[in-house]
Amino acid sequence: MKLSSILPVFLAVSLIFVGLSVRAEPAFPGQPSINSALKHLTAAKEKVSTDASTALSELEKAHDSLSHAIKKKGTYQPIARQLTEQATEYLRKGDLEKATHKIDEAIAAVKHAGETGEH
Repeated sequence: MKLSSILPVFLAVSLIFVGLSVRAEPAFPGQPSINSALKHLTAAKEKVSTDASTALSELEKAHDSLSHAIKKKGTYQPIARQLTEQATEYLRKGDLEKATHKIDEAIAAVKHAGETGEH
């Protein structure tokens, strides 16, 4: 058997093994609401251009998660909630470009919130 025919199989098995052995740690350990908001905003961003209904649902979940996060996050948490609301409004109006921009801003604010304040 030639090395060139074994190599692709070896690479595929290696990637599967690595994928199974690596655990995805939350971005901000001990902050489930912040991690949830980040997850939902990322999902909304992925769906904006293909499935507006799902994107809206994800934005609502992100907003809810931010509402339940510990309040000692500086100004980033309320800013993230406001940006999420704005993204929702733009998406409902069909302005995908502005909605995506606001989601990006909300993601950045959530990341700052996760880095700020108490866990």
